[in-house]
Amino acid sequence: MYKKDDNGVHIKSDSKDTPFSYTDGEEIEERLYNRISTAKDVSLASNELQALIQDWPSEYHLSPLRHNLLSFLKLDQFDNILEIGSGCGAITRLFGERGNQVVALEGSYNRAKITAARCRDLENVQVYCDAFGDYISSKKYDLISMIGVLEYSPGYSSSENPFEDALSKVRSLLSDNGILVVAIENQLGLKYFNACAEDHSNELFWGINNFYLPNTFRTFGKKELESIFGAAGFDHTSFYYPFPDYKLPRAIISDFGLANESFPFYQIIGKFFSRDYSQNAERLFIESRVWELLWKNRLVGHLANSFLIIASTKEHKNKPYVDSWCAQSFSSSRKKEFLTVNTFFLDDNGEFWVNKELQYVDVSKETTSDTLRHHLGKEAFVAGRPYGFLGLCNIFSNVTFQTYLDYLSPWIEFLKTLAHTEQQSKIIVVETRLPGRYLDCQLSNLMLNPDEKLEVFDLEWEYHSSLPLGFVVFRGVFYDIVENLYWYRKTEIFKGESIAYWIGEVFKSIDVEFNEDILNFYLNLELELQNEIFVIKSVEEARSSLELTLNQEILQTATAWDNINNHVLSRTRQENELIKQEKEKLIDEKNRLLHENSDFQRDNKVLKKDQEILSKQLRETIDLVEDCRTSASWKIGRLVTFLPRKLSQFIS
Repeated sequence: MYKKDDNGVHIKSDSKDTPFSYTDGEEIEERLYNRISTAKDVSLASNELQALIQDWPSEYHLSPLRHNLLSFLKLDQFDNILEIGSGCGAITRLFGERGNQVVALEGSYNRAKITAARCRDLENVQVYCDAFGDYISSKKYDLISMIGVLEYSPGYSSSENPFEDALSKVRSLLSDNGILVVAIENQLGLKYFNACAEDHSNELFWGINNFYLPNTFRTFGKKELESIFGAAGFDHTSFYYPFPDYKLPRAIISDFGLANESFPFYQIIGKFFSRDYSQNAERLFIESRVWELLWKNRLVGHLANSFLIIASTKEHKNKPYVDSWCAQSFSSSRKKEFLTVNTFFLDDNGEFWVNKELQYVDVSKETTSDTLRHHLGKEAFVAGRPYGFLGLCNIFSNVTFQTYLDYLSPWIEFLKTLAHTEQQSKIIVVETRLPGRYLDCQLSNLMLNPDEKLEVFDLEWEYHSSLPLGFVVFRGVFYDIVENLYWYRKTEIFKGESIAYWIGEVFKSIDVEFNEDILNFYLNLELELQNEIFVIKSVEEARSSLELTLNQEILQTATAWDNINNHVLSRTRQENELIKQEKEKLIDEKNRLLHENSDFQRDNKVLKKDQEILSKQLRETIDLVEDCRTSASWKIGRLVTFLPRKLSQFIS
């Protein structure tokens, strides 16, 4: 039925023009194929592939964050895996490197070809180009995945229940103890209320207005999904919640964790801002603060931006394919040797802990650094209020630069207590040094404990020698402004000067010198760290990017509501114009039908008159025939014609 072609793809015939509408664009996919097929290292989180990221499609297919979605699964429990919709092979590579026998099914030949190139060194991976509805297999699979696939079911089925039918077919391909893994956007995800466009239509409020059209994509809320899976025979489902979404997950919350009401999930997920893939930057509210409210009201699971669902027809009480943890968070796009996972779990005493581990241990063992020490291992979870969440609250309640300084002050005082010169002076001077282990003592790594005292956590990186305290302040203020730039622009605090200017104003307020030479020194030190940890194309390019950001003015912009209203008004004008055109067409059609109706009525009157004339003529003819039949002459004539025929019968 299938045969393997020269590109390593199993196809049904010699034709490679399999009709399939989902694509990133022929030019983009050709570029991805050329780069992947010529890359020396195509492994998971490859530094070489990370360096090729230049736009959203390449980021989606090459980012090491993709694999976080399923990295927690104990895949060695599954002998055979069917991946429905392999795309360009990011998840296929994860399955293949874990040693499973994998069939990667992809409807687009161009994308199937990329998948094959990504897995060309893995003999346990077979790539098939075929639509799922047409795929034929006598094999039963222990795990079937549908990552970003289920929502497109109506476009490839004429069934009244395309989602149930798709899931039913999957069920027919599963082994008795098999599991189905599905990732899909939440129709009621929080980001869609916060002016992020619906991922498939790229339109604002498309999903939450339920504007989905027949025979196209659509998504669902949690309760609807549970019903759909149940109707398809999957009576057992476990939900996981990727943040900010399933495409590039930085954290995953489990159902097991959500059931524990004392675990403050908002401290984790509030750090990861939702992303709008239509490039719309407008927001209506600060999500990190809303997640706290949703956590308090037990609504996190229903308003998560995405779902990861593990479904089965039988209950797996021991769940050998996953450990019992509350949450996992992942490092950003670093070099492969420094990628980590933080696992949040409960110990036997009901205490929360977090364990930091390397994701790729073998690669990391080969790496040593003279600049940084990487701290891993287990530590107690620090509970309280994340200090970094407080800044935006403060500035919106009292809009002055002094308010911002008041927000920074406790952190700077905390740094002073950590400095070598703490006992010598309470005034920060240029020479004041901090032990290298406090490199990560940033605003985002501070917690206000129940006693309202600051505690620092997650000091992952340690510099090889002591650091200028001013450099730690510089880093803290720089990244705080950059990460919250959108909201800081909505206030009167920073007026319109550059980020570098306002960092200088912070230094001035604490009586520390800050000039161009010191700024260059801090920039060089930051570049040294970035070059050590992250995949950067060149130090020069990284420096240029930093300088560009520092020189960016914090200009005031229109409010999010203004921009959203403008967008909606623009859409409304377009829609009104379309409605006007449709109305004119309907009026023309109405006039045409009225004209035709008038002609019809006239013709009908003529026909009715003709019918009356014919009816009268028919009645007259019938009366004439009846008169003839009853007349004496008609009866004598009948007798004359009847007797000769009768006599001839007797004679013969």
